[in-house]
Parts: sequence; structure tokens; C-alpha cells
Amino acid sequence: MKKLAVFILYSESGASSRYRTFIFKDELEKEFDVNWYSFWNESYSSKYMWKKKKYAPIIAWIYLIAVLKRVIQLMFFAPKYDVVYLQKASIPKIRKTFLSRLKKKGVRIVFDVDDAIYENSRDNSDKIARQAFSIICGNETLKEHYSKFNSNCVVLPTIENTMLYEPFWNDTFKEKNWMDWQ
Repeated sequence: MKKLAVFILYSESGASSRYRTFIFKDELEKEFDVNWYSFWNESYSSKYMWKKKKYAPIIAWIYLIAVLKRVIQLMFFAPKYDVVYLQKASIPKIRKTFLSRLKKKGVRIVFDVDDAIYENSRDNSDKIARQAFSIICGNETLKEHYSKFNSNCVVLPTIENTMLYEPFWNDTFKEKNWMDWQ
């Protein structure tokens, strides 16, 4: 069985990872021996990201640990896989991709992009796109952009399976009172 490393931004509590990657978890695990690597820990996703100013020192500490952990994962663990799936970036806010070694070892890199990364002026997604084996784009506009760097682009829109995500939707909006803004 081929080995797949999935490098995601958030745990399952983070919407972008949940809607773009975890929706395929069962199918991926049927086809591959999969290991999941989340950049941000669960406490960041569930608590700190909602009040970034209040928790800035804690977030900075979590970020530094996450960067170190991700560099180790990319340099020492990722080369042992057949396929590496990257959601958004290898390391958020860091220009270096740490992917050259993977490419030299023949590891296929699948890069997943959505509007959030495309609109971030500090990202390194174009550089990652050049190194990727294939790119999964959230829409046609992204495909048009990333096709300039990699001809192997496919569109896989973010899917909202209401029944599957209803528990997350209810938890998110009940806890955060997002609808009380009116």
C-alpha cells in the first residue's frame, strides 16, 4: 500500500481543513497508509484563533513550536512517503518551501489551494505550484492562475455536505454566537 502524508493547516476543528481535506479522510485511508500532520494544534483552532490580540504571546509560542515541528516533519518524515499532500502551504508565512528534497527523492507532491491562500500576498504558493506533481484548485480562477506554473491542475470545489457538516455548523454558530451581529 502506498504511503501518504497529509500536511494540513488545522485539525478537524478548522474549517478549511475540514471542508477541503477531512471530507476525503475515509476514502484516502482506504487507498493509502495515511498519516495526518496538522500545523496548528487543537488549542489554537478551538480557542486562540478567535481572539488573536488577547492571546498573541501564546499564539507566537505555538507558531514557533509548529514551525520547528513542521520543518522536522518535512525534512525527516515526508521523504519516507510516496505522496505528500499540502493544504495551502508547507509552512504558513515562511517563504522557504522545504520541498526540493522531496522532489529529488521522487515523492509526489499534491498541492491544494483555495481562495484564502491565493488572496494572501505573503504566500509562496506559486513556488510550491512549480514543485508540485499536481494541484487541486478550489475553483476555475485558481486553476487559471496556477496553470501558469503547473500544467497538472484540476478543479475540486469545496463541497458542502450539509448533513455531514451540520454538527460542526451547529457547534460553531451556537458557541461563537456568530448570528448575533444584527
